[in-house]
Amino acid sequence: METSVIYCGDNVDVLAKYVPDNSVDLIYIDPPFNSNRKYEVFWGEAVERRAFEDRDGDAVAYLEWMRPRLRELYRVLKPTGSFYVHCDWHVSHYLKVELDQRLFGFNNFQNEIVWPRTNAHSDSKRFGRVHDVILFYTKGRKFTFNRQYTRYTESQIAEHYRHVEPETRRTYRLTDLSAAKSGGDVEYEWKGMRPPKGRYWAYSKSKIAQFDVDNRIYYTKNGRPFLKQYWDEMQHKGNLIQDVWSDIGYSHGSSASRLGYPHTEAP
Repeated sequence: METSVIYCGDNVDVLAKYVPDNSVDLIYIDPPFNSNRKYEVFWGEAVERRAFEDRDGDAVAYLEWMRPRLRELYRVLKPTGSFYVHCDWHVSHYLKVELDQRLFGFNNFQNEIVWPRTNAHSDSKRFGRVHDVILFYTKGRKFTFNRQYTRYTESQIAEHYRHVEPETRRTYRLTDLSAAKSGGDVEYEWKGMRPPKGRYWAYSKSKIAQFDVDNRIYYTKNGRPFLKQYWDEMQHKGNLIQDVWSDIGYSHGSSASRLGYPHTEAP
């Protein structure tokens, strides 16, 4: 298979012909949503025209159309690979059952990610449907996953990193040096203090001693130690991303992110 190439055609045929088994690390698909619409796709200057119906709102027909494509995608995914499928309320539940039972297995389902694509929608006699869903699967229990963060806002920085070290003018926050679970050399006394009842030190005695030498420990009036976490060492991180992706921005009719299929309502 050649890389840096766009393959135009039916994806199930392209996968079967060009993509070898267990060769892809990451797959993201954004298939039609079974929304009872007709779509037309134009590649380049209308060199190739491919049209299909969005399965006329029939969940059974839709799954029959999707099934061979999902099988091919599963085939080419590496054992350590990850698979993301973007869908909405029309078929997300049907696709999850399909992926659970026929391909990945329930235990390899990792997340249902919610993307609020708009802040309001006027739906008659029902709650406004304002979000899409991304189903995240892995092919096995050992897979690559890099934790992602959003940057702290200015107000969060001011709230959490409100201490200033006089000597260096570095801002920092105080974090607990105790932990709920034990592990190794963590039940000692440090400068006359022990962790609160039922807790343990979060670091070994030698590690805390090094923190103390580096002036990274703040002691309260009663001698309780806390670790200094400096903002300039943490700014590459922020809020750990959860399963609601609300920082992408809303999608609307004039949005530059709307690069999907031009469509008209099916008769």
